[in-house]
Amino acid sequence: MEIHPDLQKIVRTKSRFIGSDFFNCKSEDISHVDMIIMNPPFSNARKHILHAWAIAPEGCTIISLCNYAMIDNSRYSQNEIDVLISDHGDKDNLGNVFSEAERTTNATEIGLIKL
Repeated sequence: MEIHPDLQKIVRTKSRFIGSDFFNCKSEDISHVDMIIMNPPFSNARKHILHAWAIAPEGCTIISLCNYAMIDNSRYSQNEIDVLISDHGDKDNLGNVFSEAERTTNATEIGLIKL
């Protein structure tokens, strides 16, 4: 899934393209997958991760990047994402891995979630 047309062209050369809007994706669209790997917009990563969890087939692994501040329990009170991580996965602080990337982010600490 990729919403940006220029990036869709790249996705189409590397994998089977399913659609452009992840929020229109339903369980039946991905019933054949065993892993979802995501780099959602950090501004609404929480919504993307929760949607992935809701539609993922049984046994599917979800790996997602996000702004680490979203999952740093010392900064925020516990929420649905924290509960998912606690019950079904783990998280890592990768640091500022996009500091020299072609497409940068304002987030200084990047988180990696595995569910």
